[in-house]
Amino acid sequence: MGTDWKHYLDRYHERNAGITEDLLDHSTHSDGIGPYDFLARQIPASSATILDVACGSAPTARRVGHDVEYIGSDRSRGELSVAATRYPDRLFVQADATAIPVTNSRVDTVVCSMALMLLDPLDVALRQIAGALRPGGSLVAMYPAFGLPRLREIPAVLAMLTALRSAPEFPRHLSKSRVTSAFDRVGLHLDSYATRRYTIPIKAAADADRLVSGLYLPNVPPERIEAARSALARLARRGTSLPMHITHIAATANATAT
Repeated sequence: MGTDWKHYLDRYHERNAGITEDLLDHSTHSDGIGPYDFLARQIPASSATILDVACGSAPTARRVGHDVEYIGSDRSRGELSVAATRYPDRLFVQADATAIPVTNSRVDTVVCSMALMLLDPLDVALRQIAGALRPGGSLVAMYPAFGLPRLREIPAVLAMLTALRSAPEFPRHLSKSRVTSAFDRVGLHLDSYATRRYTIPIKAAADADRLVSGLYLPNVPPERIEAARSALARLARRGTSLPMHITHIAATANATAT
């Protein structure tokens, strides 16, 4: 029997609101640009209106100017509560990505951060996004990707996976061909597709807890999750880290997007 992802994600984000932002804000890249900052740099400077779909705790909100009309939407009340507390001057609405609150082709840029692989049905959500964008508007997104650890990272990766007896999961893997095909069907053109390798340092038990808490583990019992936290905490020291690969994409809405 497959995972009931909707039920799992609803419970996960109520219990762990803000964890994705917290985890990614503690990641590093060799060029010094973190995941959210890299995503924000892909937003066209001319964007006057931004719709942040599945915004979570809204890390994009503090990375765009206050002269920009920002609307954050998410299904999770817990995530929206965190977002509204952090950014009381921004507008947030509770809405599923398959029924987003803006559908009149007026948005300059739609942002979808660490959620594209969760949207279900994906084509329905993408059609909603395309319908919200003005002709020539932009979609900027990022989501997890697969990648190999470096030699020095292998002990920590093995320790975590051995304790979990499983690997983190997502509802779907978004290959470049799958994204391109899905975008084509709704009138979006894929302009850029790049996977960046970030590093998550594990220097203390708090880092281990943050990392394990930030993983989707729908079929792993609590005792194994706790064992993974303990295993990583025992390895916590300067130089211990785990990899995190993220694909960043940008697309443009065609004049005929629907």
